[in-house]
Amino acid sequence: MSEDELAVEAASSTIGEVGVRNLVKAGVLHAPWTEAVGVRFRSRAEAVLTTEASQWLESDITLMLSLLDGPAQLAVIQAFCVAAGEPYREGLSLVEGSDFRRWHSTAHADRRNIDLVIIDTDWNPVIAIEAKFEAACNGRTGYCSDKHAGWSNQLVCYLHGCAHPALDVSEGVKFLWLSPADEVGTVLSHVRGAVTAQNIRQYPRNAANLRKALERQTEAMAQWRTVSWASLYAALRQQVPAHADALIELLHPVVKRR
Repeated sequence: MSEDELAVEAASSTIGEVGVRNLVKAGVLHAPWTEAVGVRFRSRAEAVLTTEASQWLESDITLMLSLLDGPAQLAVIQAFCVAAGEPYREGLSLVEGSDFRRWHSTAHADRRNIDLVIIDTDWNPVIAIEAKFEAACNGRTGYCSDKHAGWSNQLVCYLHGCAHPALDVSEGVKFLWLSPADEVGTVLSHVRGAVTAQNIRQYPRNAANLRKALERQTEAMAQWRTVSWASLYAALRQQVPAHADALIELLHPVVKRR
């Protein structure tokens, strides 16, 4: 980047962070974490608030969720607890999956992360959340070489400690699939990009592999619960009405064609 471009970015960041700073000052974004993500991210977040953003991705929104603080974070955590059937208790917090892997006492080298984890004060996982808008479920042959040989995907692997050994449904961790659908707390039944019976017919040479994958996936889906973005927006409107519009704007993807 040239010196002129750096100067323009610095100027726009200084102007652009006003809205983000206001949200920090209001106690709905956590000041240390918001500062730690850097000027570029904060500038892009401000561009969303001024409707000037050209791109704001699902990964940006996941990060923004982990930056919520005070009543905003409480609203989201309580909504997740309701959907997961997990009683809310004091001391729960919401972190990115990458931060959970980085800071949890159980080291793990796998680079895959579930998007978000609700933890207690000792970093024990309570609820693990995979967040989607339009992105398909990740999966392929060899996606999980340890426990689920052959074709597998996020729906299967995330439940059983493949992304992190502490994130295991058998250890009492609840799993939520966050999507645009308006269902809250129901059993997961359909996911974009998941393996289907049609795939088995389409790829007869891989039919045995896909049939086994579909069996695993069907069993796994029964252990996930659903939660909607709409329910999070509603929780924010109820808990932080003065700042809900800005926060909800930051929790919507933006992709503009140039």
